[in-house]
Amino acid sequence: MIQVRLFNMDRTIETPPILCLIDSGADNSIFDTRIGERLGLNVKSGQKQPFRGIAPESIDGYFHRIKYQIVGDNNVYEMEAAFMESLTAGALLGQEGFFDHFTIKFERNKNKFEITPAR
Repeated sequence: MIQVRLFNMDRTIETPPILCLIDSGADNSIFDTRIGERLGLNVKSGQKQPFRGIAPESIDGYFHRIKYQIVGDNNVYEMEAAFMESLTAGALLGQEGFFDHFTIKFERNKNKFEITPAR
């Protein structure tokens, strides 16, 4: 897990650091709707998509373009993220928009991971 700050697209609103699960098995980054609302988003106005696999039944997520920054990194990145109600994890970072910008190395036997920019 890592801490990130999220921003609306014009960077006039930002969240305090949010603890996010890095999920290499997730196609998309997903956040609870309360986080989207905190960014000033009308969450349900986004592109609607049903998600399966994170709950017994499908849950609708709504996509919005946002910016984010890993705490401790000066760079700000963009992503298309889904927002959904009652997300148990609260925030997870998936392949599109996150893994696109970084190389992530997991070393389970050493109980550590490393994130480096993919430039």
